[in-house]
Amino acid sequence: MQKFRIAKIPLFVFIIFIACLSLFFRLLWLDRVPTGISNDELDNVLNAKAVFFTGSDLSGAWSPFSLSPISTYYDQSELAAIVISPILSFLPLNLFSARLPFAIASTISVVFIFLIANKLLGKNTAVITGIVSAINPWFIFIGRSGLDVNLSLMFCLTAIYLLLRLRRIYVLLAFIPLFFAFYTYIGSKLIVLPLSIICIFYAWKYVSEKKYLIHYLTLLGMVIFLIYAPFFLLNSTNRSSEVLSPSHPSVTKRVDYERKQSVVSPLRSIFSNKLTTFGREFEEKYLGVFSIDYLFLHGDPKFLFSVFDHGVFYLQDVLFLIVGGIALFLKKRREFLFILALILIAPLPSAFSAVGSSYVVRSFLLHPLLIILISFGIFTTISHFKASIVKAFVLVGIVGLYLIFISNFMYIYFARNPIANAESFNFSSRILSNYLLRETQDSHRQIIVLTQDPQIPFRHLLFYGNLYNKDFAAKVGSMYKSESFKYDNISFLECKNLGKLDTETTVITDPGTKCYTPPKTITPVVIPQLSDGGAIYKIWNGQLCN
Repeated sequence: MQKFRIAKIPLFVFIIFIACLSLFFRLLWLDRVPTGISNDELDNVLNAKAVFFTGSDLSGAWSPFSLSPISTYYDQSELAAIVISPILSFLPLNLFSARLPFAIASTISVVFIFLIANKLLGKNTAVITGIVSAINPWFIFIGRSGLDVNLSLMFCLTAIYLLLRLRRIYVLLAFIPLFFAFYTYIGSKLIVLPLSIICIFYAWKYVSEKKYLIHYLTLLGMVIFLIYAPFFLLNSTNRSSEVLSPSHPSVTKRVDYERKQSVVSPLRSIFSNKLTTFGREFEEKYLGVFSIDYLFLHGDPKFLFSVFDHGVFYLQDVLFLIVGGIALFLKKRREFLFILALILIAPLPSAFSAVGSSYVVRSFLLHPLLIILISFGIFTTISHFKASIVKAFVLVGIVGLYLIFISNFMYIYFARNPIANAESFNFSSRILSNYLLRETQDSHRQIIVLTQDPQIPFRHLLFYGNLYNKDFAAKVGSMYKSESFKYDNISFLECKNLGKLDTETTVITDPGTKCYTPPKTITPVVIPQLSDGGAIYKIWNGQLCN
């Protein structure tokens, strides 16, 4: 294969260019799109602020040194709030600052993919890998979110690069990013160990040429005894019920259903049992991540993680993925097997999840690895042609094709997704918070927000009003202990805590509220869902909109 040569430009120049390109796509209109903030993102941001102000989470019941999940709302990763706290500590609470640390982490991940590709496949492929990573739909979508998976991916890629780069006792430095990769995302628990085994074996055999075995075994021992052992000893997470196993209730329920729908015979217990049912469900979720529909057409089945009507890769990437995989197998067999091994373990968090089928976040390691194959496919395609003029035409054609597909993706992401997928990011909660802040300024009457989970609208109010500060932090912790959430003249209540209401009280209800019967003479103001106009919140007896 004739090489497609890139000018001998220093590596740091490419790093700066790729980082700037990546930041452009991740920071562009970040204060506007996504149009709101999901509950997972809100947990990460508010708890990061709480760590800075109080040394604990919002509730004040968690310790950073416990290595236990934060359970303010439901169990979240152990160390994500600590990692992003230094950046968020001096920033106000708004949509831009909430996602800034994660956009930076995503850009760092892009740089490390570039460095990994450079180490494995050379500078030519590495430059293409960096550019493709910077403009990839999955990377842009995730990098513009406040999800802790951005942090875990950054640490995983850092560990891979260190193991490809370092030798002797210095390989032990990879323990640090592996530790943080494990404790910054709940789903990474299933892949850090196999990731470590694969990378350690490859580094020992090919990077160090079967030398320094004691150092590599020491690193593996540190992963097992200093990461996994403490986790299982200290683990108190409630999310263990989300791990799929043959004894999981969902598997048992499915077995019972299958047997009831089958003719009684000896074969029923052989083919409809917990092991076979678990195997089928595991297989469905494992193979689902490799489906054309997910990768190139419609993306994740879960609305929160879906780029409306767009895959996580561009459509033309399927061709370069095939070319790259075949070319890498033929030309660089050991690098192919290394990447393939990592690809095969990437879907494990999705396959072992008992909570629906979702891939964008859980199979986070898969996408960077496929990008490397796609980039090698682009490099191979261009290099296949010997004449410089033909190479130039092919390069221009590929760039032009990507510009068309990038434009389409940006239109979908910035113009369609904010309307069609608004409630995945709680846009109605943003409107409600704005309403409450303005209502409480214009009126001193009592305002009651009736909802099934009062802390959710309360936390959104803290965020959108930039109310959480050092002085208010202690009061918030007391509210969590008493389970009584209030700000100024606004009370957030469940139906069971609703008392007698004054006729002047403003009442706000969500669709699940059944305990409030408004006077027939009052017509509510409605906060609707953007996609279909259905009511999400109803405001009774409010003054602001009158």
